[in-house]
Amino acid sequence: MEVTTQDWPHTKIYSAALPYIRKHTMDESDWLYTKLDTVHEAVAAKVELAATELPLVSCYVDPFNWYVMSTSRFFGIAAGEQFCVSPVAVREWSWENFKHAGKAELEIARIQVDDGSSVSFVYEAGKASMAPIYYERFWDIKYPILQ
Repeated sequence: MEVTTQDWPHTKIYSAALPYIRKHTMDESDWLYTKLDTVHEAVAAKVELAATELPLVSCYVDPFNWYVMSTSRFFGIAAGEQFCVSPVAVREWSWENFKHAGKAELEIARIQVDDGSSVSFVYEAGKASMAPIYYERFWDIKYPILQ
């Protein structure tokens, strides 16, 4: 799915989404793969954000499994395949066993997109899982009333 970021309210989304995500996270310094408010340093050279696009959550597991959740896109590499979707086009998110008794382990999530496509991706379970989960919740709950 083609995602355009021109004329998008990046700053407004960032100002609302990042505090919302942070409010639901804890022990960020213990996270192994997930970062807030930045593109993970392992993929920073590979990622090109639009001029005003801002990173909210990123996760790097290995060169074949990483993602960035920005103010307008969810993109990365899942099982070696590139993907890019608009978070407003995601119909359903499935997080499987995200708790893992609070331990930093890896799990598979799946999204269903409005166009019928789907993406399965690796994410950090345990406490770090709250970052991508609340990214999802922002788009489901807060974004519709942001305007």
